Amino acid sequence: MSLLALDFDGVICDSAAETAASAWRCATQVWPEDFPEPEAPAEAISAFCAVRPYLETGYQSILMLKMLQENLGLEAFQNDLEHHLARLMQETALGPAELKRLFGDCRDQWIQQDLPGWLHTHRFYPGVIAALQQALLSRKEMVILTTKQERFVLELLTGQGVEFPAAQVWGLERQLKKELVLLQFLNQGAQEIIFVEDRLQTLELVASRPALDRVRLCYAPWGYGTPDDLTRVRQSTRIRLLTLPEFISLLN
Repeated sequence: MSLLALDFDGVICDSAAETAASAWRCATQVWPEDFPEPEAPAEAISAFCAVRPYLETGYQSILMLKMLQENLGLEAFQNDLEHHLARLMQETALGPAELKRLFGDCRDQWIQQDLPGWLHTHRFYPGVIAALQQALLSRKEMVILTTKQERFVLELLTGQGVEFPAAQVWGLERQLKKELVLLQFLNQGAQEIIFVEDRLQTLELVASRPALDRVRLCYAPWGYGTPDDLTRVRQSTRIRLLTLPEFISLLN
């Protein structure tokens, strides 16, 4: 069988503004003196969207907002992100587990208080929702691999009228790297996997594993990539540059 494995943020959904807004709510609890406004101002969301390509997983956005508040430039996110994330975690005595919990709790509270507002903060890439619905109707073999918590993915898709099977969403809760999930699918009988992802580092990691040679790698340039990423993909013999219309056709 051929299996479609899709990233969520940056492939299906543009959640950069929501990520910034949720992270801001968290930051008001961690650094109340530095984040006095209860909701993220437009300029903070805009600044975060500019550095969103360097985010790997949601909780880091809290720390990245603090970096922006410290007036750190783009090069800090490009070249020294791990250093600054570690520094801020040490200063706050909050590790990844605590920050993940805080990030999820802030989102949950927002959803409970204002579900329409939370849903409205997201947008979906043109044509993707209709194509997903068609793929589900045609019983295409398909999974979502994401660093987002699964319940948020399902809430967003349900809000768009897409009843995606919960068992086919592999999210943050499973604590598994995407390359390990792909290997598991191959070991369970998948003859071919088409993996669509906007994070080039993830695709390159999969490409480096000989056991994953049967995974066809597709880069989504409509997501959160950088110009350097696009250049590297165009030079790659292993990773295919996929356009959004080609992605829609793939789903259909």
